[in-house]
Amino acid sequence: MGPDYFSNLITKYTPSRCLRSSSEIFLSHPLISMTKFYGDRYFTVSVPEVWNSLPAKVLSLTNLNHFKKYLKTYFFK
Repeated sequence: MGPDYFSNLITKYTPSRCLRSSSEIFLSHPLISMTKFYGDRYFTVSVPEVWNSLPAKVLSLTNLNHFKKYLKTYFFK
């Protein structure tokens, strides 16, 4: 859906043990040293924070057009 190099910048969080939230898709945060160096406006820092804060209703949508619509509604309400 996006450029290939984006997938190299963000990684999916996989817990070390089975959790109730294992069925949800979360993004992992980068190392603390990277956060201190670049700040929280850096792409690899801000994207996981925004994605992980989205409601489950938005994340569960499978249709791209519906996802865009609900995402826009969520951010601009």
